[in-house]
Amino acid sequence: MFGISFSEILLIIIISLLIFGPEQLPQIAAKTGRMIALVRKFTINLKSQLYEQTGMSQIDGIRQEMQQTFNQLKNQIRPLENKITDYSDEGDFLYSEYQFLYQPELDFEQQPELFDSYPEQSTTKQ
Repeated sequence: MFGISFSEILLIIIISLLIFGPEQLPQIAAKTGRMIALVRKFTINLKSQLYEQTGMSQIDGIRQEMQQTFNQLKNQIRPLENKITDYSDEGDFLYSEYQFLYQPELDFEQQPELFDSYPEQSTTKQ
């Protein structure tokens, strides 16, 4: 509370009891309480007036509208994101299947000499 520790509050009470006496202490505490309430009320009113005059209420309204628009866009984009992820997963699968099936050591274009020795591929006609 106000950055004052319990021992400091106790010290304030003891000093005020010695200065004002036990007869006047309840009256002074009540007046102090009323003053604190008035200060709080004043600060609350001041904050609300500053809030209204600076246009913060309008800014909050705009911020809420922007947040709603953002949420709507996010909800519209989410299905597209899922489709893209599905297609990406499918593409990864096809690429890994290609890598598994493709054997470069049997590729005719890269190593035509491997296929020259087979009799089926002779080009001589009789």
